[in-house]
Amino acid sequence: MIARIAKWKGVAWSTPSPAGRRCRQADEGNASLDGYGFDKGDALPSFGASRCLFPMGEGKNLSRQRGTVLFVSTIILLVLSLLAVAMAKTAVVESRMVGAARNAQLAQLAADSAMNEARANIARLAAQDGAQGVCASLRCTVRDAAAPVDPAAFMRTPAALAAANPFRLDLTKLAGAEATAQLAASPVYVVEDLGVAASMPDRRLFRITAKGVGATEDFSRVVESVYAAAGPAPPAG
Repeated sequence: MIARIAKWKGVAWSTPSPAGRRCRQADEGNASLDGYGFDKGDALPSFGASRCLFPMGEGKNLSRQRGTVLFVSTIILLVLSLLAVAMAKTAVVESRMVGAARNAQLAQLAADSAMNEARANIARLAAQDGAQGVCASLRCTVRDAAAPVDPAAFMRTPAALAAANPFRLDLTKLAGAEATAQLAASPVYVVEDLGVAASMPDRRLFRITAKGVGATEDFSRVVESVYAAAGPAPPAG
C-alpha cells in the first residue's frame, strides 16, 4: 500500500505504508539518488514523518523480478530433478548388468571346473583299472537316438539326471572369504561311454557333458567335449 504520493525534482515519489516495504532510504547528503536528479547535499522533501522514499513503479518492478526469479528457479529445480531420476535409473540398470555378468561368469567357471574334474577322474581310473573300468567307478550312460542333440537339453532329460556325477565340493555352502563364489547348485557332469575309437584301437572315447549354475539358477552354462582315455588292458579272465 502507498501512503502518500508526491512529485519532486521531476520524479514521482511515494512513501510506504506503516506496514513497511523495502524501499530506498534517502537522507540529506546521500548521493545514491543521483540518477533521479538529486545532487549531493540537496534537501529531501519530508512527506509527513517518513523519509523513506522510492520512485513510483519501483515496487511493481521488484514484484516482477521476484516472479521471474521464482519461475527460473522452478525450471532449474525441475531440470535437476529429471537429471537425478535419469542418473538413478542408469545406476540401477548398470547394477543389474554387472550382476548378470557376474552370474554368467560363475556359471561358466562352475561348468569348466566340472569338466576338468571329469577328465581327471577318467584319466586316473583308466590308469588304474583300464579304460573299460572307468564306468565301474563313475556313473555312465548311453545316449539313445531319441535323446536331444543339444547339450543343455540333454542335461534336462531323466537319463542325464540319473547319471549325473556330483562335483567333489559342495559349492552351495561356502563361508568366509569364499562366500562370494557361492552357487545356487553345485556343478554336475555326465559321462557317456562311446566305445573304442576306430582310428585309435588302444583308446576308449568318453563324451563328457558338464553343467554349472551361477549365484541364481536363472544363469546356467553347459559344456561338452570328447575325451580319449588310454590305460593298461584289463587283466585276463
